Amino acid sequence: MWPAATGSGRRSFAAKNNKHAEFIAERFNVHYPEHLGSFARVVTHKTEYAQSLIDAFYIKEKAPHIAISVDMLDTGIDVPEIVNLVFFKIVRSKTKFWQMIGRGTRLCPDLYGPGEAKADFFVFDFCQNIEFFNQKMAGSEGSLVESLGERLFKARLELITKLDAGQQDEGLTDASGITSETGLRVDTIHLLHDQVEGMNPDNVVVRPQRRWIEIYLDLDNWHRVTSDEAIGIAEHLAELPTSVRDDDEQAKRFDLLMLRLQLGALDADPGFDRLRAQVQAIAAALLEQTNIPAVREQQELLDEVAGDDWWVDVTLPMLELLRRRVRSLVRLI
Repeated sequence: MWPAATGSGRRSFAAKNNKHAEFIAERFNVHYPEHLGSFARVVTHKTEYAQSLIDAFYIKEKAPHIAISVDMLDTGIDVPEIVNLVFFKIVRSKTKFWQMIGRGTRLCPDLYGPGEAKADFFVFDFCQNIEFFNQKMAGSEGSLVESLGERLFKARLELITKLDAGQQDEGLTDASGITSETGLRVDTIHLLHDQVEGMNPDNVVVRPQRRWIEIYLDLDNWHRVTSDEAIGIAEHLAELPTSVRDDDEQAKRFDLLMLRLQLGALDADPGFDRLRAQVQAIAAALLEQTNIPAVREQQELLDEVAGDDWWVDVTLPMLELLRRRVRSLVRLI
């Protein structure tokens, strides 16, 4: 099992010896081949350029995001982004045990997004060190917060079910999401289908949901998704890892914001105006960056979005066009 293997933050694995560390890295690469080579790395005294890997581990944006070490990272490092500590070895020194626990206690503002600071960390102890030192730590029955990927999957699923409720079943057409609601439904279905195609059935997390994957690998089964089917898809598929990758976290957060706007427009949600204000603020902030060519190309659209007239009778395809043109620019703010 790979605790929160590919979400935000860093993971530190404490292995017994070099051979054990190599085995852990090998199993990670088997289960997550899309991250092969850099995401999880062995850092031991036998590792070539080990210090360079340690230096990179300190930098939030750089790989590795999972460090599998033998003693080298147990003490003396200060990486605020560490959210998981995994004990794969026996520790019998109380001083060292608490030093290792201390790796997770560093504060880290904005770790999960603007204003979302690190509030806790998880310890996965496979060798009963916590019991040995007679420590009582708060347990967890599972993930406390849905990942960004899971929230995006569920929001897209909700969008297609709500679009289905207002449309005739036209199957999968060649319409575009920036020209019609039918096209938006089709494009969103393809995004979800691509994610399911990228789910590796040999992955230990994915394997129990193989039957659901087989059903929704068939594109025809996405033509019409009932509310009951959507509940099952969300429960069994939304949180599964996929080889479909998008490493631009700010772009994905903007995607989620725009999806909520689209859902709000469909539901006449009173929260729509609050979400609209967030997008207008983003547009206004980008308009201060028109010296950047990519932003300057979208200046006309951003000018309209920052004002109020564009939002009068705004349509879902208009919101989709905005999402596609601006998502890659958000990180520039």
